[in-house]
Amino acid sequence: MKRLLGFVLVVCLLATSVQESNARKAKLNKNKLTLGNNVGYRLRVKHSRKKVKWKTSNKKIATVSKKGYVKTKKKGKVTITAKIGRKSLKCKVTVKAPSLKEKQITINRYEKHLLIVNYAKKVKWTSVNNDIATISQKGELRGIRQGDTIITAKADKYTLTCKVKVDNDPSEQGSYIHPNTVKVRSISTPLLHGKGYAQGGAIWGSEYFFVSSKADVIVYDFNQNEVTKHFVLDQSEEHEMHCNSVCFGRKYDENDPYPLLYVNAYNSKVSPEGTCFVYRLTETEDGLTSTLVSTIKIGFTDQKLWKEEGNPLAYGNFVVNRDLGKLYVYNLNDKHHVTRFFVFDEPTKNDDVDLNKEDLLLVKDLPYFPYIQDNCYKDGKIYIVSGGLYGTPPMLRIISINSMKQEKYLYLKDINLPYEPESIDIYNNKLYLRFNIRDKIQFYELSM
Repeated sequence: MKRLLGFVLVVCLLATSVQESNARKAKLNKNKLTLGNNVGYRLRVKHSRKKVKWKTSNKKIATVSKKGYVKTKKKGKVTITAKIGRKSLKCKVTVKAPSLKEKQITINRYEKHLLIVNYAKKVKWTSVNNDIATISQKGELRGIRQGDTIITAKADKYTLTCKVKVDNDPSEQGSYIHPNTVKVRSISTPLLHGKGYAQGGAIWGSEYFFVSSKADVIVYDFNQNEVTKHFVLDQSEEHEMHCNSVCFGRKYDENDPYPLLYVNAYNSKVSPEGTCFVYRLTETEDGLTSTLVSTIKIGFTDQKLWKEEGNPLAYGNFVVNRDLGKLYVYNLNDKHHVTRFFVFDEPTKNDDVDLNKEDLLLVKDLPYFPYIQDNCYKDGKIYIVSGGLYGTPPMLRIISINSMKQEKYLYLKDINLPYEPESIDIYNNKLYLRFNIRDKIQFYELSM
């Protein structure tokens, strides 16, 4: 009997020792918490199955349920205690009021910016003047026109404000082309794009050379209103065709039916060099064919031209001044938020050229033109179309070669063209913009 009592006593002592050991090892999943007002958080005790008693040091700041669920009430500091037997575990909780990350901000017209309220579950946004800037219920701020306004964020019982100043877009230099001075005519065509994505194009005579991302070329004649030719450009293993910028240069030979065709490309190697293929087009028994006669690279550009976290593959936008034999190249300079123009002499017809600093005739920084789609040249001016990226609507820009400044600009939405143009060129002294609309090709003729 004594042996049995002794055995039971040992077992009880061991059980008590294990429980006390578990209690000593027990800990909270969080020792410190920072929460917003009117939110909840579940505290848990690890390494213990014993009953836990929860307590708050200030019920006006935060309460705690029997299961450890913390509910914040108002701004302040409080301690939540979990008691396990004789052991107490504590979590210090800081309850913060909602706050705007930015209390004042300056944005450009059409620019978008996300406003953030810290420590708030639900926020109601309003703008004092929607004509200056609008705000979505997700906090997306958008500049509408130049001026000042106040954005209000209501979170719980708090009202927060942000002063907003809207400046004109820096690209809005020069005079604005009044929409009433522009005549727009749509042109329906039977044009079907070839293999790949519908990209750039260029006009020679009455023919439009449409180039797809797979270097498939379809020639459409405006006078005949039909497709007259179809061929594929020579490929280069070192480059990936992009073809968003296409233009004609000077003729390789006086007897050639067409001038040299310039088509931009990506580099297969991750490099910020702008690259352009130059093709000679000739007639054969099988129709029009192309021969790659030159590859032009802008070899001295560096990573400063591109966003560090972005894609360094260069679009390499090119345009040729056939009158003066000049080659204009431009890229976005994200570091300085400008568009950088380079001017060179047009290379000789059969050279593979790496253009270097020694070849530069001029470097000029212009306002930032995001997402340049295509360009063309005529009578001392470069006509640029840019797409709707970074909040800026699609635009037409006219650059003077003499001053290298933007002389005029037009928002395409103001002439009821709210789309992103894929190409631009000139025919019969009129601008021709090509759009990809719902898998269809649509031309618009602009007379100014």
